[in-house]
Amino acid sequence: MTHGPLNLDDLRRRARQALEQASSKTQAHPAIQDQDGSGLLEELGIYHAELEIQNEELAEAQSAIVRSLNTYRLLFEYLPQPAVLLDSRGFIEEANARAIAFLGLSSARALSHRSIVQFFDAESRSRLHPLLRPTLETGALPPVLVRIRTGGEEIPCSVQVIHLPGEDTATTRILLVLTDLRAELALRESERHLRHILENSPIPMASYRMNELREVFFINGEFTRIFGYTREDVPTVDHWASLAFPDPAYRRQSFAWWDEAVEHASQEQGAVPSREFRVVRKDGGLVDVRISAAVSDHNVIVSFVDVTQQNETQERLRQSEARHRLWADNSADVIWTMGLDGRFTYVSPSVVNVLGRTPEETMAMSWEDIFTPESLAKVQQGFAQALADVAAGRPVQFRERLEERRGRGGDATVWIDVMATSLYDAEGRFIEILGITRDITEQKRIEEALRLSEERHRILAENTRDVIWAMQLDGTISYVSPAVEEVRGVTPEEAMRQPIEEILTPAAQAAAIGYLQQLIAALQAGERPASYRGEQEYYRKGGGTFWAEVTAIPILREDGSFVELLGVSRDIDERKRHKHELKLARDAAHEASQAKSRFLAHMSHEIRTPMNGVLGMAQILAQDTLTPDQRQMVDSILSAEGPCSASSTISSTCPRSRPASFSSTHTPST
Repeated sequence: MTHGPLNLDDLRRRARQALEQASSKTQAHPAIQDQDGSGLLEELGIYHAELEIQNEELAEAQSAIVRSLNTYRLLFEYLPQPAVLLDSRGFIEEANARAIAFLGLSSARALSHRSIVQFFDAESRSRLHPLLRPTLETGALPPVLVRIRTGGEEIPCSVQVIHLPGEDTATTRILLVLTDLRAELALRESERHLRHILENSPIPMASYRMNELREVFFINGEFTRIFGYTREDVPTVDHWASLAFPDPAYRRQSFAWWDEAVEHASQEQGAVPSREFRVVRKDGGLVDVRISAAVSDHNVIVSFVDVTQQNETQERLRQSEARHRLWADNSADVIWTMGLDGRFTYVSPSVVNVLGRTPEETMAMSWEDIFTPESLAKVQQGFAQALADVAAGRPVQFRERLEERRGRGGDATVWIDVMATSLYDAEGRFIEILGITRDITEQKRIEEALRLSEERHRILAENTRDVIWAMQLDGTISYVSPAVEEVRGVTPEEAMRQPIEEILTPAAQAAAIGYLQQLIAALQAGERPASYRGEQEYYRKGGGTFWAEVTAIPILREDGSFVELLGVSRDIDERKRHKHELKLARDAAHEASQAKSRFLAHMSHEIRTPMNGVLGMAQILAQDTLTPDQRQMVDSILSAEGPCSASSTISSTCPRSRPASFSSTHTPST
C-alpha cells in the first residue's frame, strides 16, 4: 500500500465524520445498529492501521530530519572555511569554530544575536547590504571582496553569500562563507615580486610548460639582451632548439641529454644539473652558456649563465701560464717559488747559467749553503717580515742585493738582485712567494767603476777653478760646482736659485737665451743640437763683472731625448787683461816701426838725390874717351856690384826702406 504524506488534521476530520454518521443511523433505524456498528469498527480498524503506518513514517521522517540536521551541523562545523548563519535581519544565529577563531572571539555565545556588518569596514558594508536582503530565491551569489576588522587589524577576505529561503522572507536564512585572502594576497605579492626579480634578473631566465608543445611562457629581458630572441621568436622549446642549435648533430646530442635530465628531475621535483652549451645568438654570434633548471608543478624554470668571457679568460690564462712557464724555463733570470716553510717549490733551469748548479741541487740546499753571512742575515730578516705580512694579509715586498755562492760551495760568489712578492687567490688565500733572481755581477762592477769615475769627477769639479754647471731647457740650473764661490762670490746653492738677470749682463743674457731657443728648435725638429762656445760677461757678488769663456754641450740619451745642458765657465778676465796689454804693446811697436819707415824713407830721399847726380855725371864721362885708369874708375861707379858703386852706396845706406816706386831710372827732381 502506498501512502502519501501524513496529515493528522485530515485523519481527525474523517474519524469525526464517521462517528457522526454512525450515530444518526442508529437513532433512525435501530435494526441496523449492529450491522452499521460492525462496519464502523471495520473502518476504524482500517484507519487505525493507516494511522500506525503513518506514525511509523512520521518517526522515520523525524529520524531522517534529525540525521540530516546532525549531518548539516557536522558539515557546518567542519567546513574548511569560516561559516556564519544569519537570520533574515542579518544577525548571527550560528557560527562554526573556524569563524569564531577567525573573528577573534572566545565562543559562539559571543557571536549570538550580533549583527554581522559590525565586523566589516564602511566600504565592505556598502558592498554587503544589497546581498543580505531577504529573498525567497535560493542560490549562491558571486563572492565579494571585503575587509574584516578583528584583533586590531583589517583582514582581506572574500564572502560567499548563500540564501536559504523559508516559507516566507521572515524565515529566510543566509549562509556566509568567509575566505581569508591574506595568504593568497601574500602569494600573489610574492609571485609579483618573484616575477619582478626574474624579469629584472641579471641572469638570463626562461620558463616553459612540460606539455606536449613545451610552450615557453616567460623570457626575461636579460635573455633577450644576451641571445637576441624574444618570446615571439621562441614560442616553444623546439623553436629555441632549431634557432640556438642549428647544427642537427649537436642539437640531437644536446637535447637528448637535456630531455633525459628534465624527465629525471620532474620525477623528484628536483633540479637539472648545470651543463655548458655553445648556442647561436639571433645575430649569428656564438655564446658559451652554462644552463641549469628547476622543475616544479610541470613547469621548467631555466637559467643561463654566460661563460663566454670566463672561458676566454681561462683559455688566455692557460696560454699565459704556458707562456710564463716557457719564459721561466728559458729566461736568463732565475725564477723561483717558495712556501712559508722557506723551501723552494720551483727553480727555473737558468739557475745553471747564473749560479752554476741545477734546479734540483738548489732546491736541496740550505740558506746557509747558498748565501754569504752578510747576505744570509738580510734574507732571514726579509723572510721574517714576509711571514708577518702574510699573516696580516699584506702583500710581500722584498728586494735586496745579495752575494750568493756559486755552485755547491767554494769561495766564488755572484752578486744578485733578488725581488720577491706574494701570490694570493681570488678569495685572498695565500698561494706562494714568487721571486726573481738576476745576476748583477757585471752591473756591480760597472757601478763600482762608475762610482769611482764619479768620485774622480767630483774631486776634479770641487778643486778646479772652472765653474761646471748643468741647466734644463727652461733655464733652471740643476748643478753648479763649488768653484763658483771663488769666481763669483756666491755659494752653489745661491747660484742655482739666481735668475739669469742676476748672473749675466744684458748682452750675455741675449746670447744665452738665443742659444737656448736654437737648442729647443733643433730638438723639436729632431735634429742634433749644436754645442755653444763663446765669451760671456758675468756679474760678481757685491758689484763688478768679469769675462768667462763658456762651453756648453747638450747631453742626449740614446733615443735622442734631451737630458741636460752641461757647461764649463772659465774665468778669462786676467787673460783678457793681458791680451789687452799685449794689443797696446803691439800697437806701440807698430807705430814705432811706422816712424822708422818714415825716417828711412826720408833719409833715402835725401841721399839718393845727390847720388843720382853722381851717377848721371859718371854715365856722361863713360861716353868720353878716357884713359884706362879713368875708364876703370867710371866703370866702378856705374857697376852695381862694385865696392864704390853709387847703387851699393845707396843700398847700404837704406837697405830695407827702398820705396816701391823707386827705380834706377828715377829722374831726380830739380
